[in-house]
Amino acid sequence: MEKREFLKLIKSFFSFSIIGWFLSEKSYAVWRRVGKASGTPGTWQKIINRTPRIVNVRLGGGHSFAIDSEGRLFGAGEATGGRLGNNVGTSTFYSTFVPVVGVSNVISVTPGYYHSLALRSDGYVFSSGHNDLGQLGHGGTVSVSTFTQVFDLPRKKRTVY
Repeated sequence: MEKREFLKLIKSFFSFSIIGWFLSEKSYAVWRRVGKASGTPGTWQKIINRTPRIVNVRLGGGHSFAIDSEGRLFGAGEATGGRLGNNVGTSTFYSTFVPVVGVSNVISVTPGYYHSLALRSDGYVFSSGHNDLGQLGHGGTVSVSTFTQVFDLPRKKRTVY
């Protein structure tokens, strides 16, 4: 949710003069100040709290992915050859899930052994990793370490195997 959309939502529900708010990339919360007397700070009461939750997890050959409720993609495991899509092509390993940049609104992901495919909510497919046999679908055999859009695919079919 964009900051502007968030503020519009809050203004529609509450008087903005009594609201404090917190917004980060991962969550947002709205607070109301209660018990404020002259010269005292009062206390804050949380009235809205929202944190995206993981909605899909997929396992591959040495790496895995998680998708949160906002369509953000996170990867863990071996990043060799760009299979995590996080712009790392060397022998790097992640023991915790790290954000994958460059692709958003992900609804499905399929990790292969040395490459990965991601499907966005608008039907576009993205791929990353080794491409020695043309498995990324980019029309050549050059490997990529970030998720790159696959062109020439019809967008009506929304299944990634």
